[in-house]
Amino acid sequence: MSTLERLRRPTTWVAVICGSLALVTAITTYLPGAPYVPEAAVTTLFVLVFPIYGAAFFREMAPLKRMEKAQRAAGERRWWQRTGQRDLFRRMTAPIPRRARVAIGVLCVLLWLSAMSSLFLGPGGQPEKRGGRYFANDHGKVTEISRKEYDHAVASTTRAFASGASAFFVLAAAASRYGPLINDETDA
Repeated sequence: MSTLERLRRPTTWVAVICGSLALVTAITTYLPGAPYVPEAAVTTLFVLVFPIYGAAFFREMAPLKRMEKAQRAAGERRWWQRTGQRDLFRRMTAPIPRRARVAIGVLCVLLWLSAMSSLFLGPGGQPEKRGGRYFANDHGKVTEISRKEYDHAVASTTRAFASGASAFFVLAAAASRYGPLINDETDA
């Protein structure tokens, strides 16, 4: 079993667990009295996206790049002939069943809309709390706000970060579950 293949199952489970936590966090921001999840937990989930997503897609892309290199060495492809983006996307998504691709696509679009609506329709500025008073900091312009507005701003920010993280965890889980596309025997 190759090193890349050994990363498959743990990456899938970590992505599913973290994605579920991020999704639940995003959903709870729509409930009255939100936010329910501490900002530190949301920040941790957001930071975890980078190594998990990176591991999933590195594992997926490395065999494709090796195949491209082998084709060049065999004379089937010249150095200036790169794999087109559409062809690469098709190869990456080919092993994913059609229903799963549709479900993943719909979920990612909904999460993207949730994040964007929070950013554009939310209160102006980052929520801040200083000495028992609440403020919205909009690029240096600090405005005092009420506790209710502060909670709404925190929920909006939490929703944006949790939705974005959840979308990337979904993509990482799909890449880990259905890849790699090419058996990589050279990495054993």
